[in-house]
Amino acid sequence: MIAAVWRYFRQVDEYLRLQILENWAITAAITFGWTFIYGFLESAGFPRLSMTTICPIMGITSGIIFLVRRLISR
Repeated sequence: MIAAVWRYFRQVDEYLRLQILENWAITAAITFGWTFIYGFLESAGFPRLSMTTICPIMGITSGIIFLVRRLISR
């Protein structure tokens, strides 16, 4: 699967490649900020998060960013 994604990423044009990288950078920044803040909430009594919850959060965030950027570009 990683090889297929890598091959696709290498075959797309520069504009789409830049857009994909920007989406992932924004996704990583939002997920980092959310998990950083949630770390403080855990010390206030919120339940601990496992890593299996972070991956779906990144996927959902990436999808939302993709849709928002698609709607803005119309």
